[in-house]
Amino acid sequence: MLRLAEGYFLLMDQRRCDDLAQRFVLQFLFTATTLFMVNIFDFVI
Repeated sequence: MLRLAEGYFLLMDQRRCDDLAQRFVLQFLFTATTLFMVNIFDFVI
């Protein structure tokens, strides 16, 4: 989780190409949410 946050801040640093950055952020958020959900379900089940 720490590495994900680090990557996010790294991305916020280089916002030169906004379109690509936006796509990357969306994909990052989706991946993080998916991993989080999988971990929660693993813990519950």
